Amino acid sequence: MKLDGYSFSGDKTVSFNSNAVVSIGLYNALASPKAVTIEVLDELGTLKATLYHATLEGFKGYNTKIFVRNGQKLRVSADAGIGVNVGVINESYVAKGVLTTEYIACVGDGVKSEFSLNGMSVNSFKELCIIFDGVYTAVFGKDYTLSDDGSVVRFNKAVANELEFVMIVTKQE
Repeated sequence: MKLDGYSFSGDKTVSFNSNAVVSIGLYNALASPKAVTIEVLDELGTLKATLYHATLEGFKGYNTKIFVRNGQKLRVSADAGIGVNVGVINESYVAKGVLTTEYIACVGDGVKSEFSLNGMSVNSFKELCIIFDGVYTAVFGKDYTLSDDGSVVRFNKAVANELEFVMIVTKQE
């Protein structure tokens, strides 16, 4: 099947049996703020990245898209009142070739503004997603730029001390 979807509220773990592009939508249907966490787990259940970890204000939403590998899982932990929609497009319908994703976990030190992609390089900012503290998605040109060879991310300011972020590199080969 090329398109699959899940709608639920509360806590749920969604497993993926193929590489896929995943669209995640959250909506708080209540007036009061509610806590939500979205995590990517590997096939053994080990945490790979926290995509979102925050309090979603009343009547507000959050949307993101990621690429997951065969065997990975998406774990959503949400208070009552949070509606979750997960749309899945199987890789064979996304692109010809193989899509790979690497998660590079980083922590700011208050001084450093350049971070390596650990020997990888990207051809375009479209192959990179940077999420700070599971809440804020960095914007290319506003928050960061790339080195000429695409192997280094240069933030416009030093990343705050102990601020955790993940650089998600998705490449087509």
